[in-house]
Amino acid sequence: MSTIGGRRRTNPRSVEGYLSGAAPSFEVLSPATRLWEKAMLGLRTIDGIDENEVAPVLNTTARDRLFTQGCLERHCGKLRLNPGFLDISNTVISALLVSPEESKLA
Repeated sequence: MSTIGGRRRTNPRSVEGYLSGAAPSFEVLSPATRLWEKAMLGLRTIDGIDENEVAPVLNTTARDRLFTQGCLERHCGKLRLNPGFLDISNTVISALLVSPEESKLA
C-alpha cells in the first residue's frame, strides 16, 4: 500500500493475485481522510503535529482530558504524546481523533 498525491494504491491481497499480475486497486482519499491520517501518523512521532492544522479531526473534549491526564503535551509549538505514554499511543490517538466522517471537513 502506498499513498501519493491523495491516491492510495493497494496491491492484490492474495499472494496468488499478486503473482498473477492482478492490477492494484486505487482509492482517492477525501480531504478529511488525508487530514486524519496526517494527524494519526504525526502523533506517532516525537515531533508531533500542528494542532491548528489538524483541528477539524480533533476531539477537543478528549484533548483537554488527555492533557489533564498527562498523556499529551505541547512542545515547540506542536501537540504531541508525552513520551511516557508512547506504549499506549494507539489508545491515546483513538481517543483524540474523530473519524474522518465526523470531522468538521466532512
